[in-house]
Amino acid sequence: MTGFANFAELTALVVDYGHRPELLERCESVFVPFASQRLGRDLRSMDNETVTTLDAEVLGDPMALPGDFGSIRSLWFDGQRGPHRLRSRDEVAITLTPKNGAVSRFYMIRNKSLTVRPFVASKFTLSYHTVPVLDATDDTNDVLATYPYLYLYAALVELHTFAQDDEQRARAVQTYSEEIRIVNRQVSRARADSPAGVGD
Repeated sequence: MTGFANFAELTALVVDYGHRPELLERCESVFVPFASQRLGRDLRSMDNETVTTLDAEVLGDPMALPGDFGSIRSLWFDGQRGPHRLRSRDEVAITLTPKNGAVSRFYMIRNKSLTVRPFVASKFTLSYHTVPVLDATDDTNDVLATYPYLYLYAALVELHTFAQDDEQRARAVQTYSEEIRIVNRQVSRARADSPAGVGD
């Protein structure tokens, strides 16, 4: 039993840990939603991962990303020689290959939009980490069920930031960062031990 299986229990525990019961309403409306945004950016788990198809011919250039997009895991498209995985602009050097004139294709993400260069009107398979939804209506999710302590630490970062308590914020950031690193390392090892598939 974790002690906080849903939104109400989590928010109560956050203000209890932070010794700021008067901030319960703000915890519900600000700290936990911001914690969800932070988890969507940082967590690399199958509990907040999804796959979708983006049709560049329909969406245009740039392509709007899904509303729950947190961070990218992989991007594929069907090229002439079969599935091709794209790298980010930072991962590849844009070079012209003298033999066949082929240009390295890459992607960029900016303002919730995806740009592919050189552009190709193709269907893309996007694997990404979602921003988990957690509020009074959707009062639980897979991330909370699997990693309740991550939600707690992420929300405490927001609480102490708001309270301008630098010492407690630094502790919360350190704890959250260490736990995220451990979880992501475990997930990475689990992926390495499983059979390869699309998006790996």
